[in-house]
Amino acid sequence: MDLKEHAIQHHNQSSSQGWPATFLGWPTTILGYILPDICSGIRGRMKTVSDISPWKFMMSKMETIQNRPGEIFPFIFKGNIFPDIFSGIHGHMKIVSNISPRNFLMSTRETIQNHLGQIFPFVPKEHQKQIEELQKQIEKLQNQLEFSDARFYRADIVLNPKTAHPRLEVSEDGKCVRDTGIVSKVSNSKERFDSYTCILATEGFSNGKHYWEVEVGPKKRWGLGVASESASRKGDVTLYPQNGYWVIEFDERNECWARTDPWTHLNLSGKPSRIGIFLNMSDSSSSLTFYDVQKESKLYTFAIKKHDGKMYPFFSTGSVTAELDSQTLKIPPLF
Repeated sequence: MDLKEHAIQHHNQSSSQGWPATFLGWPTTILGYILPDICSGIRGRMKTVSDISPWKFMMSKMETIQNRPGEIFPFIFKGNIFPDIFSGIHGHMKIVSNISPRNFLMSTRETIQNHLGQIFPFVPKEHQKQIEELQKQIEKLQNQLEFSDARFYRADIVLNPKTAHPRLEVSEDGKCVRDTGIVSKVSNSKERFDSYTCILATEGFSNGKHYWEVEVGPKKRWGLGVASESASRKGDVTLYPQNGYWVIEFDERNECWARTDPWTHLNLSGKPSRIGIFLNMSDSSSSLTFYDVQKESKLYTFAIKKHDGKMYPFFSTGSVTAELDSQTLKIPPLF
């Protein structure tokens, strides 16, 4: 017996037992037999799109969210249970069917989550985890879609050796930097960091959207982000947004922190090997988002409320006073 036949049979049995059975029975049928299939479909779709192009990737996500939840609606309407809630979802599906994949997924996620939240108190406990799983799957799809969208704004980042701390060695192509542990004789210009092993990119940004990636590999300590054009580079520099620095740091204890005031601890599921950085300066309030590239997961987002001048990509090889970590930070080729 397929899902539809089972649902109709269950509905007929519940209807003959009166309103309470119908009210409580339909959520059980929907969640016990249909929802798992939806979640399974979403999971299956996610596994098959990992190697396709970003555009097809987004299109497949739209079709997954649009088609799988669509299986719920005939059963709910036939059972006449929560018609206002689910007709809202169904109506939303129709309205957004002609908009872009990204806007579809983001708006549909909010609609489905809001309506599922109304149903949740009435759902039998044994099926509440399935509702939560569906919400998590939708949230994960949205994060992956935002990540794919950010990568369309890739920028060609080149390191500026004139800003590098004297211990840092920059490759000829400006794509790699490492801490040698030896202070070189270089000019002490106002551009150069003199107390922290940091370096900036050659080009800064004052508007638009920009994305780049950094290969951190096995490096034990690193810091990445952006610095404002006016941020101090001399003496005791504190990497806080109010000082013109929006940075996350990783340390030898495998802990990651956003350099807010006070610091914000980031919960990572494993050590990332490549970090994606997305600077969005197209809105009235700018933002800086960090991603674990391999997992396509968001690590943290800074809201940049105020800054002076251009924003420059920022790189740190770790603390000057810590044990030397000579592993290289690398800006990989454009993908």
